[in-house]
Amino acid sequence: MKLVESTWKSGQTLPPQLAAHFPNSPLKVNNDTGINVLVDLAHQCAFATMWGLPGKLHSLGFRSIVSHASLDTVLTPGKFSRMRIPISKADDGKAIRAFGWVPNPRFNVVITLQSDPNAQSYLPEERAALDSFVKNGGGLVIVDNGIGRQKKQLAAWADQSLATTFGVDFKSFIAGKSNTLLGPAWQVTPAISRRVVGKGRVVLVSSFKEIESDKKASKQEAAAKQAVLKEIVTWAAGGSAPVGGEARFSQTQGGGGGIYPELEERLKGAVVYYARNQKANLLQAVRQELPKITDSLYAWLPSPVPQEPMVIILAAGGGGGWAVNAFYPKETGVISLDTVGLFGVFAHELGHTMSGPRNAKGETAANWFDGNQGEAHAGWWQGKILAIYSKNKSMRDCNDVFKFDKNAAELDLTQKQEKGKAWKKLWWIWQKLDDRYGTTLTRSRLERIAFQGKTIELPVAPLQVSPAGNARHDPIGDYTKPVPLR
Repeated sequence: MKLVESTWKSGQTLPPQLAAHFPNSPLKVNNDTGINVLVDLAHQCAFATMWGLPGKLHSLGFRSIVSHASLDTVLTPGKFSRMRIPISKADDGKAIRAFGWVPNPRFNVVITLQSDPNAQSYLPEERAALDSFVKNGGGLVIVDNGIGRQKKQLAAWADQSLATTFGVDFKSFIAGKSNTLLGPAWQVTPAISRRVVGKGRVVLVSSFKEIESDKKASKQEAAAKQAVLKEIVTWAAGGSAPVGGEARFSQTQGGGGGIYPELEERLKGAVVYYARNQKANLLQAVRQELPKITDSLYAWLPSPVPQEPMVIILAAGGGGGWAVNAFYPKETGVISLDTVGLFGVFAHELGHTMSGPRNAKGETAANWFDGNQGEAHAGWWQGKILAIYSKNKSMRDCNDVFKFDKNAAELDLTQKQEKGKAWKKLWWIWQKLDDRYGTTLTRSRLERIAFQGKTIELPVAPLQVSPAGNARHDPIGDYTKPVPLR
């Protein structure tokens, strides 16, 4: 167990020979059909498909697992996928679900959704793997990918859509050479079309809403959508016998996987997981800018590098993220097509791991009600980084404090307050301190003075109730030396 503990705590994924000793429990579903379904998130990650769709599939008797890895790595027999595996419990009672390399399961059906043509592409290797998978009896359900869009919107999908691998000709339809997007091989209906390819089957679903009902839907509508989902997955799986047996699939449990991205970049205090189809500009940002951001934060706030690095999942698509603190190792998911958004989330999460300089006893010198590594703390460091990379040079728009606290004296930070407002006021106060005294420890202050044999304590100059300046990025001074008295 010592080797296992040292491996996962160092941010490494357990090799197959170690991971094999900690299998996930078999997935239990009602009326188990034996049909294994892979829910692909590597081309657009959405909460509805990551956290909502698996539960619906399980209720219909299908065994499912979500995946952020490139499809060819998951569908290739004999390869391994990165999954969470149960190890033990930590001293605080939280589960330790380390990352381990686990043999690829076999699948009957792959479901993949993409509604944004700017999202991560289907690589040629992935298309080839899916083509082979289908022709050998697998089922493929392609959701959206431009199917069902208006003609003027189709140009963006002409090369991006996975449907082109299976005979959908966007370019001929756009050019007017064909009066239909789908050829004679397709059984076409208004929202769902299907065809046989080799031994397998392909289903096109024009929109996710055709198989997904929201919380406001009536019971009848929800039941109808469930029936459609069951029918198309069952039909898609008809080209091969159900995999059956035990489905020891890692489930999300509020996290990202399932199956995690196959590649990684190791940084000081962090490990970033990403799939091979990740956007080139985001990968360049990970490799070139994240190390710079890391160095800047550690220079501004000297801290011990955590024994357990944080794990960041660079997910596909844009517009969100998630965080896992309920079990170990902790993880943060970033769903962003924007590098600035990535930088901000990274700085925020890295800030959570940084507790600041130690005193002579090797302890954190102080603490306070929000915690040295709390949300206000992390948001402050996030603000410094955002001010470097974005057009907004302010400290998290901290001057908005005057919208709800006109004199900056009404919101009492010693009492429990609405978090957003409390953070905004804290950032304003800290920025005013930066404005007056410079970035942490770069200026000395005359706190007291000896005069005629007596020590006179000098009161701190008050901060003016006025807008704070922009975020500052000056280097700090030598925090190990005492502030000199003059």
